Formats: sequence, structure tokens, C-alpha cells
Amino acid sequence: MRVIVINPWNQTVTEADHNGDYRDYYRLLSGPTLERYPDASVNCFDITPVGDPDGHIMFVDDEGLLAEVQAHFVLGSGGATFAGRGVIARSDGGEDEKGATLTIADVLASIIWLPIGTEIIVPHPVIESFDTFDAMLERLDERSKDVGSLVARRG
Repeated sequence: MRVIVINPWNQTVTEADHNGDYRDYYRLLSGPTLERYPDASVNCFDITPVGDPDGHIMFVDDEGLLAEVQAHFVLGSGGATFAGRGVIARSDGGEDEKGATLTIADVLASIIWLPIGTEIIVPHPVIESFDTFDAMLERLDERSKDVGSLVARRG
């Protein structure tokens, strides 16, 4: 099956063959990094939608943000930042994948490469407690107004 491999270490997007077994994603996500650093060895991955109408999905290293030095890329207009390699296939709507139909040019046009070693800070969730359900709804309403004002200022 045809997949697309995004490699932020050398800033390339290439086609590869996937053998149909989910374990083959570990091989595709792993590999060389920089000369003086160990190769990436992925043993746990996440799956995220690419956000296109054809149902493409991307496999990424679940522990990529934990690496001492990492290469990152931003994919798509949503601005999601990913650590390490990404592998794009298509969802069949169930538990299996189909070959990617995106072109390499399409993927390259939607990527921003970040400098190697860029530190990505993952925010910790804010946990709040409320005495009543109404107090929680009031706080949610305040937050949605705050987000709306940010969008208005950016637009």
C-alpha cells in the first residue's frame, strides 16, 4: 500500500510501501536522525486525521515530544505541530487503512519545517472545580467570550 512519509530530520516528503500490518508503521516512523544522536526508535504511535475530504490520516510518534532533541513540522492550516516522522495513509472508515492518494506536492505545500531542536512546550490542562453545575456553565460561557474576542482581534 502506498503511504507518504514526512521526515523533518532531512525535510523530505517521500512515498513508501506499507505491508498492511500495523507493526510496519513502527519501521516507517523510526530511522536516522542527526549524525551525533541516536536513531529514532518508535514503539508507540498515535493516529490523527489530516483533515482532507478523502479521509487521510497520519501516524506519528506518541512519545516524540519527549525526545531530547527533536525535529518538528507543522501540517495544514490548523497549525498542528508534530514531532518526528509522520506517515500518511487513508482511513477506510473502520480499523484498516487504504493507500494514500495525496500527492507529494500537496503534502509539501501544507508543511512548515521547524528548526531542529525547537523546543515545543505542551501546556498542562487547567483543572477547575465548581460548587454547582450552573457555576461551571457560567465559566464555560466566559471562556467562549474570551476566545471570541481573541478571534476578533486576530481577524
